[in-house]
Amino acid sequence: MTVPRLVLIILASAILTAACGGDDEDSPEPTPSPEPSEATQVTTSPASRDSLPAGTHTSENFGISVSVTVGEGWKRAVDAPDFFVVEHPRAVDGPFGYIAFIRPEQVYNPTESTLELGTPPSDFVEWFKTHRLINVIETRDVTVGGIQGTELEIATETFSDFGLFKISDGDYELRFEDRIVMIVLEVSGSQLLVSYGSDLPTNFDAFDPAAQDVLASVEFSE
Repeated sequence: MTVPRLVLIILASAILTAACGGDDEDSPEPTPSPEPSEATQVTTSPASRDSLPAGTHTSENFGISVSVTVGEGWKRAVDAPDFFVVEHPRAVDGPFGYIAFIRPEQVYNPTESTLELGTPPSDFVEWFKTHRLINVIETRDVTVGGIQGTELEIATETFSDFGLFKISDGDYELRFEDRIVMIVLEVSGSQLLVSYGSDLPTNFDAFDPAAQDVLASVEFSE
């Protein structure tokens, strides 16, 4: 997912009219330069408009209504019917990280080397455990938004990226030597996957406390 940088455009103009003929009383007065507030126009990219002020925010397009409470520096990266993502871009005070809510309608075959797509499994926990490219490090019971589910810490040791699900934004992929958490829930009769990770496996531990704070704030509504 590529995030465009903040676009800052400053437009300024100053019209200077020089007097002609020395002390000619009919010479026009010089036009004053505009005030900075009049001379400057700032526009921002869609990415900056999606920045989230500290507080509680609710998905607008995702198929399940999800509310999260975030601190400073978070942004809404994707809000699609099957994919809702908030992320914390890299900053001097912490690593990049993301939390994704996923409702996959198609999944890639976990046991074959082909890119064949099929319907989601009835048991995603077992699906992850038997996936040929995934190493499930740990499995534990968790509660997210008042709903009990199963959390799997996942690592990969592949030589290339590979797709897990087909989503409206493209493919949800795991990367070479990735390390993520995947939580399997059932919300309003639908399977919901909640995933979080960082830009590098080595940054996972640094991002984990921030992710836990946001996950503790999650609320689902009809």
